[in-house]
Amino acid sequence: AEHPLAVPFKYLEDEAPSNWPLGAPGAGAKSRLGATRKGSSTGSAAGAEPLRALAIQQRLSTELRQSLFVAVMGAEDFEHAAERLSHVALTAKAGVAEACLILFHCAIREKVPNPFYEHICEVLCSRPAPWGKKFSHCLKRAAVQHLQQAHTYGLRATVALAELIAALITCPASAVPLAIVRFVRFGEAGGGAGKAVGGVLGLLLRHMAESLLKRSADADAAAAIFEPLTKYEDVREGLLLVVDGLVKPRLPPKAEEPLLWEKFRAARRKLATLATVAKDQA
Repeated sequence: AEHPLAVPFKYLEDEAPSNWPLGAPGAGAKSRLGATRKGSSTGSAAGAEPLRALAIQQRLSTELRQSLFVAVMGAEDFEHAAERLSHVALTAKAGVAEACLILFHCAIREKVPNPFYEHICEVLCSRPAPWGKKFSHCLKRAAVQHLQQAHTYGLRATVALAELIAALITCPASAVPLAIVRFVRFGEAGGGAGKAVGGVLGLLLRHMAESLLKRSADADAAAAIFEPLTKYEDVREGLLLVVDGLVKPRLPPKAEEPLLWEKFRAARRKLATLATVAKDQA
């Protein structure tokens, strides 16, 4: 025989009596089980809703981009973010490319450069083939797109972009070459013939060069970073002007940072030597 327990209310719908064991203290309190079920069924969704609204506010119009934004911004740490981002990216043909664009989208909106995003990039690019290579390729394309628009950015976005790209250049897993700076629209910069690039683009290149010098392990590594510029004479000479006119005056005294000065001299020597060779060949 069945012996159903007599419950004097609809457990998941009505309010529990004040003296009911599972009810919260006080009359009219809802049952704890009901609150838990409601929270568990919509817990992640409830947390995602404000983020999705924020994504819409930031003009992320497609469902895929909104989901990728939520995956990144709702993560507990960079490893969790990389896992969530990968899961969403694999649901669409253009998922990997869109995921990389969203990483840049979020990174350049931080008030200060946040290493959270470069750690995500490193994890994604370190994944087994073919996904690691796909993320690396798409991060390079995303970097190029942002460099082409960098002249329209504010100061915070410019610094954050420079820092993220410097991280991608020095990260072995992503292996983005410094030669991508050729896509910067130098015509939008200030300066002039024989002068360092000015304005926002000057800040971009200066901060990127400073970050590359700090991130490189030694003088040889610093020289190797600037090696890809050998094919682009105008870009190489432009970077030389930036190094001489914008980076060098900001370096600390040699006695305080001898290694940094070694890396600076190695990078400058590479740029100056290559520029001299190019002129001789012309």
